[in-house]
Amino acid sequence: MGDIGDYVKYGLLRALAPAPKKLGVIWYKTAGGQQGSDGRYTEYLHAPKTYREGDAILFDTLHKLICEGNKRNIAEVEQSVLPDAYCFSRIIENNAREKWFADACDKVKSCDLVFADPDNGLTIEKSVSDKHISLDEIKRLSGKFNSVIIYHHQTRRKGGHKCEIEFWQNELNAKTGKRVSSIRAAAYSPRTFFLVTDDAGMKKRFKQFSDKWKFILKPNREIPHYYKPLN
Repeated sequence: MGDIGDYVKYGLLRALAPAPKKLGVIWYKTAGGQQGSDGRYTEYLHAPKTYREGDAILFDTLHKLICEGNKRNIAEVEQSVLPDAYCFSRIIENNAREKWFADACDKVKSCDLVFADPDNGLTIEKSVSDKHISLDEIKRLSGKFNSVIIYHHQTRRKGGHKCEIEFWQNELNAKTGKRVSSIRAAAYSPRTFFLVTDDAGMKKRFKQFSDKWKFILKPNREIPHYYKPLN
């Protein structure tokens, strides 16, 4: 918790859900916890002149949690970073995915914007792991809530990241019937945030975030950082 990828994630959520918008967060929390190199990249917290401009309040909060208190867990995020959000952080139970998902939706039922945060992101596999979200679950979320944000960890899909992003935009557009846009953040471990909504105001804030945070999203000519809504 608290690496540069999380800084972008929390910054995006704060930008998209200003009061009185209600934010719901569904952590796809697994029993295994963080693995590998996740959470290592916190050097940005020692470079405020470069990174604080994204969201000064968020930057200072994360600096206090990570550098001063070494508090790196979901409970701290919920309390200090997203204090007004409705968060569902129960571990996904084996063989009880449907009950877990139904309870998650019930927890955030009053929200305007819901963020789904699986470790690995989207999958088209029929057997969905605890670290993925299925297209069927996304369809159900988009039918219940005004706007949905989906986290996706970029893979080595054939064709590269741009083709992967465009593939998922088309899949989500077809599955939900809503116009889908996306933002790719390429610092260290590339990830993409898909916005599923017909809300013009939400789409505008999404694009404004991509413009303001361009310095950290690391765009290049071959792989853009912002992908506009599909027609």
